[in-house]
Amino acid sequence: MKRFDKLKEQRWFSYTFAGCVMVVLYLFLSHFASVWNSVHTFLGYFQPVIIGAVMAFIMNSIAGLFRDYVFDHMKSEKKKWLLSVLCTVVVVIILMALLMLAMIPQLIDSITMFAANINIYVARIENWLENLGLDSSALSGFIDLESFTTASEAVLDVIVKYIRDNAANLISMTTDSGKSLLNLIIAFILSIYMLTAKDSIRASFRQFLNDAVRKDRRRSMMVFLDRCREILSRYVFYNLIDAVIVGLINAFFMIVCRMDYIGLVSVVVAVTNLIPTFGPMIGLGIGAFILLLVHPVHALLFIIFTLVLQLLDGYLLKPQLFGNSLGVSGLLVMAGIVVGGRIAGILGILVATPVVAILDYVYKDILLPRLRRRHLQEAAAAAETETVQASAGEKKSGS
Repeated sequence: MKRFDKLKEQRWFSYTFAGCVMVVLYLFLSHFASVWNSVHTFLGYFQPVIIGAVMAFIMNSIAGLFRDYVFDHMKSEKKKWLLSVLCTVVVVIILMALLMLAMIPQLIDSITMFAANINIYVARIENWLENLGLDSSALSGFIDLESFTTASEAVLDVIVKYIRDNAANLISMTTDSGKSLLNLIIAFILSIYMLTAKDSIRASFRQFLNDAVRKDRRRSMMVFLDRCREILSRYVFYNLIDAVIVGLINAFFMIVCRMDYIGLVSVVVAVTNLIPTFGPMIGLGIGAFILLLVHPVHALLFIIFTLVLQLLDGYLLKPQLFGNSLGVSGLLVMAGIVVGGRIAGILGILVATPVVAILDYVYKDILLPRLRRRHLQEAAAAAETETVQASAGEKKSGS
């Protein structure tokens, strides 16, 4: 170790180390696609475990509410936590069941209504094109209107023909869907085990830190990890609450206005609201298009209401829910969303905001204070050197 410390003091060593870092960084960036594909393939083997950890992280906040407000009178911490986990699992299963019961019949009705009224929708599209001075053939490269009419007259024949022509793809999609569903079930079971073994996992991690990290750095690392956990917890939990509130308000508005596709559009609005910045506009576009085919006035009302709702959500509801836990500028969030979307698609967009918040915390609360301390130490050392030199000069002049 002493020999290595002496080696670090050599000027050539720092230059060589910096050159090696630059070469590795260049190779990484120039082969980023291959590296990312390799990482994605490797992580795919651990997909149920990763998804289970995410589920456990989300359900941990709900279990904490049960522990602190429902079972707080119990003396045994172990029993208190087990009951909290059990209640959390029951709540999640009930919510998923209610969501499926609300979605599936609504989705079936929506598809049935859409198939039965295709001729009407096609006629309306042709009228809009004529009013705009366009011919229906202008969209022939994108939408074959005649096939929609044929489909409305013989839906079953079209479906049978599609299944026959795309049997291999459908089998592959069915297999992939079955694997995804199985992975979700396994991940949910793993999340329950992770929650019940939360204390032992935390104790093992603390023991690992005690053995792997020096004592003077251990406390700062724990502070950093606790801050990251706080940011992620607040972001996930309050983002879910915000999405549910926005979806319920949207459903209430559609019920009052007696619109169609209430369940389908409200769920789309709630789910897309989880995506920061661009998500609400995606939900607005999908919902407006669905309603436009049924009733153009309803689509216009939906657009106006959604814009007002998003303004209220952005300036009133979300600040109240999130508070100052994130405190990141909109420009940084926008840049993080763009970069995250380019790197990891929809997953990158979803995790962009908490990642940017963590990086902002590292920069403001860790990096800048260290730079200031180093600057102050260098300034103090320079002042001390000047004082010593001045006193030495005075002694020479006095002699």
